[in-house]
Amino acid sequence: MPQAETPSAAPTPTAAAPTAAPPPASADDVLAALRLFLAAGPQERAEMLEQATVAALLDPTPENRLRLGLMRGWPGHPDYDPAVARDLLRKAAEAPERLTPGAHDLIDVYLQVLGQRERAARELQELRKALTEAQQKIDALTAIERAVQPAVTGEADDNGEEEAPRPAGR
Repeated sequence: MPQAETPSAAPTPTAAAPTAAPPPASADDVLAALRLFLAAGPQERAEMLEQATVAALLDPTPENRLRLGLMRGWPGHPDYDPAVARDLLRKAAEAPERLTPGAHDLIDVYLQVLGQRERAARELQELRKALTEAQQKIDALTAIERAVQPAVTGEADDNGEEEAPRPAGR
C-alpha cells in the first residue's frame, strides 16, 4: 500500500532571493558630492565629511571610499590628509566591478594629482631649506663686511670715530 505523504513539521528551506547588487558608483555622482563639499562653508563641510566618514566605516563600499577619499584629499580643511585619501582611493579601485569606467578614471587622475602635490610639497620644503641656508650665508657675509668695512673705508679720528675717506689729490 502506498504511503501517503505527510507534511513535515518544519517547512523546507527555500533559497533566499538574491539581492540585486547596487549599481556601480559613477563619476558623476561622486563629483556632484565633491562639488557640494567644495561649495559648503566650514561647518557644513565638517558635517559632510563626518557623514562620509561614518558611511565609509559602516559600509566600506568603493563608492563610499571614493567619496571620502576625494574629500580627504582636497586641501583647505582641517581633515585634509593626502596619505589617507590615497589609501581610500586605492581600496576603492580594488573592486572594479563596483565602479563605472568614469569612476576608475577619476581615481587614476586624482591619485596622480595627489602624487604631484606631494612632490611639489617636497620640492617646496627643499627650496625653503636652501633659501634658509642661503640667507644664513648672506647674513654671515654681511657681518664680515660690517666688521671689515671700517678698516677699509676710513681711519678712526682721535675720539675713535671713523672719518670719511678723503678724496684723492687733496
